[in-house]
Amino acid sequence: MANPMQRQKILMVDDTEVYLYTLNSTLKEDYDTIIAKSGEEGLDTARLVMPDLILLDVMMPGLSGYDVLEALKADEKLKSIPVILISGKDSDENEARGYELGAVDYIKKPFVRTEVKSRIDSVMKASTA
Repeated sequence: MANPMQRQKILMVDDTEVYLYTLNSTLKEDYDTIIAKSGEEGLDTARLVMPDLILLDVMMPGLSGYDVLEALKADEKLKSIPVILISGKDSDENEARGYELGAVDYIKKPFVRTEVKSRIDSVMKASTA
């Protein structure tokens, strides 16, 4: 459980600057935000900082969000970190695959900032309860 005096950390993994900027500006007031611009960097950063939540883009060159999610869930130290997938792939099959791999939520791009914030707040509250 997070120390109440310590801000919760959110790792944002996306290869698209505009989404990273939007997520960061939406969340930085309430959370410590960490940015990774590829799946590989996201995995390395997760191991290093042990975030409280990971926001993970599905479609990235190299390791996809699905690949990263599988690696996270296979890692004893990282498997309990909640992961929210964010994707421009708007299909029930993609969403179902994310949940099957262990995601706690699936947000479709383009997203509404207030909706993303409330869904993240909800997951963060549940993980500290």
